[in-house]
Amino acid sequence: MTPESSEDKFVRLYKCIKFPHKWKFIKKIIRNLELVDPVIFKQNNKWVLLASKKKIKSIYTKLYL
Repeated sequence: MTPESSEDKFVRLYKCIKFPHKWKFIKKIIRNLELVDPVIFKQNNKWVLLASKKKIKSIYTKLYL
């Protein structure tokens, strides 16, 4: 899981220990970027992260890989 944490300028990765209530913090996978709604998934044995950069008073029009 990668919860919303743009205000801290980190993307944090958590592992599910017992769904849905027990999660373990693994590590900060991105630092010093305000990313909104990060989504992580595995495709072809590679991990992919999708997110938008946080913008004030604007519509998010770009999705970053």
